[in-house]
Amino acid sequence: MFAYVRRLAITLPIALCVLGASQAVAGSATAPLVEPDVIAPAPIKLDLRGFYVGGDLAYAFGSGDDVGQRAPNGSLVATPGTLEPGGFNYGLRFGWRNTVPTSGLAYVYGVELGYGGGDISDSFTTATHQASIDVKNTLVLRFKGGFANTRGNMQYYGIIGYARGDIDYSVSGTAGGDTISLSDQSDYDGYLLGLGVERVLRDNLSMTLEYEYTRFNSKTLTDASGSSTVATPSYGNLRLGLNFAF
Repeated sequence: MFAYVRRLAITLPIALCVLGASQAVAGSATAPLVEPDVIAPAPIKLDLRGFYVGGDLAYAFGSGDDVGQRAPNGSLVATPGTLEPGGFNYGLRFGWRNTVPTSGLAYVYGVELGYGGGDISDSFTTATHQASIDVKNTLVLRFKGGFANTRGNMQYYGIIGYARGDIDYSVSGTAGGDTISLSDQSDYDGYLLGLGVERVLRDNLSMTLEYEYTRFNSKTLTDASGSSTVATPSYGNLRLGLNFAF
């Protein structure tokens, strides 16, 4: 009896120690893991202060220029057709812009110098007349103004500006006893109006989508015999381009 009590006195503390140790190990194994905080990258924003360069590819849609023939005495003797200059073209640009902070949005304003080339042309042939137009190139000065969205990754803007085009224009034919034959290459002054949107792609690089309407001043062209026509070139242009800010 005393031997049994002695063995129990020895083994009971050992069993309690083992049990406590196993519970400690089990508790540490099931302790929750604390994950580190994940820091989201800063959003990419448009660079709307400073200089930029860019380019675009575009397609022009002609606006009607009714071709007329006037005799030397000024009477209208024929209106043989309409020229609608259009086609694929391209543009290069260099500009500067800045912002004026407002509540929630930022007002963006700037100025841009552009050059355009490509194939903006049209022609027609009838039983009595032939006529053609070819816009060789353009130089433009644009003023832009609009608003950037609250995230700063997109802006919407309007465009107004001055355009100067190097244009070939020719008309020939006979009507009402009068013959006209002229071919003119000269510069035309005009204006442009448009709308655009720009979205950031990555640091300093953005994409633009613009629509512009360009109208040149009317010009009276007269051949050697005194017969004349009035040229009034105009067209719309849809542009997709890229800007690089620096």
